[in-house]
Amino acid sequence: DEWLFEQNFWDDCAIANSQYSRFCYFQDNCGPGVFQGNVSGRSKGDGSTQVRAGGKVVNNLSMRNAIGLYIGNSGSVVNEVAYNCVLESADIGPGQERGRGLHFNGQTNCHHNIVYQNRGTGWGSVAGIYADGASGTIDDNWAFEWSRDPAQGGPGDPTEARSFQISGNVSTSRNRVFLSRQGIVCEGGSGGTGNTYWE
Repeated sequence: DEWLFEQNFWDDCAIANSQYSRFCYFQDNCGPGVFQGNVSGRSKGDGSTQVRAGGKVVNNLSMRNAIGLYIGNSGSVVNEVAYNCVLESADIGPGQERGRGLHFNGQTNCHHNIVYQNRGTGWGSVAGIYADGASGTIDDNWAFEWSRDPAQGGPGDPTEARSFQISGNVSTSRNRVFLSRQGIVCEGGSGGTGNTYWE
């Protein structure tokens, strides 16, 4: 709780700009965890923090990280991902394209988060909120300018960025999307009501 992490360039093998240069990494067998009240910025790893065993991830601020926060699936808990703010997700480095805000698997309730402005150039992996084979709910979240559309200042193909990319059986409601192409992309058994999109 309540840590500040900033600019981690090196992994444990002293390789700069490695995808393994993460601030925090909680392995699958560590049991469900709690990650809350932390600030992380400019990690060169594949995500500032990975809570692979799942758990509670709340009240965090992530700035200019390749993946803001990753929450995995232990199978024993319902993840809570709430009240987080992710700003300007970006690439790890040349040839290591990313640009993802919140990424989670498993049964998850994701609510009251803000993702703002993608700076990554990744193909097919650029999403403000990415529910990857998940189940649960995505409610009351806000996404701003999560785009690759050059007309909106993005770095490339407008079809390759999604404010919300949802795969699995997830219901969505009362989410707000601003200046993003595409907005909410649902695959599988997902659907929603009361979501709003402003171009």
